[in-house]
Amino acid sequence: MAQAIRVLIVDDSALVRNILSQGLSIDPWIEVVGTASDPYIAQDKIAQLQPDVLTLDVAMPRLEEVGILRQVITQQPISIIIVSSLTQRSKRRSPTPASRCPE
Repeated sequence: MAQAIRVLIVDDSALVRNILSQGLSIDPWIEVVGTASDPYIAQDKIAQLQPDVLTLDVAMPRLEEVGILRQVITQQPISIIIVSSLTQRSKRRSPTPASRCPE
């Protein structure tokens, strides 16, 4: 059997990391080699684990501080899959203040 695709999951949500990890691990051709909750942790794990693929939440806090996409692309060949639950609809919708919620 050929070597499995090594995946690092990067997302600030523990729930999303767990769902992606469990879902991807079902496939025998995919090996989840680690997860990271923050771009700084991701940088260290990319260097340490040498994944083939990175799933990346683009709406993650502190992502722009690190410039992880730029660094990953220039430092080593790795495929990046953008993962986000942010949609145009959720971006436009603002939360209703509790004082205006119907009882």
